[in-house]
Amino acid sequence: MSESIRAVADSPERATWRRALRRSLGSRNRGVFVFVFVFVLVPLEVPVKLAAVLAFIAVLEAWRRWRTTTQR
Repeated sequence: MSESIRAVADSPERATWRRALRRSLGSRNRGVFVFVFVFVLVPLEVPVKLAAVLAFIAVLEAWRRWRTTTQR
C-alpha cells in the first residue's frame, strides 16, 4: 500500500502540478492572498474591505509598471 501512495506522490503529473502551483503562488501573489485574508478576518464593512483590496491591487500594478519602465 505504501508503495502505491509513494508512486502517486512522486508521479510526474503531481510534480508538474506542484511546480505550477508554486509558480502561481509567487511572492507578489502570496502577499495579495495574505492581505485579502487579513481583511476578511478584520471586522470591517464589506465596501471598506473591497475598497482597500482594490486600492492595494492598484498600487501593486502601478509599482509593477513603474519597475518595468525603469528597467529598460
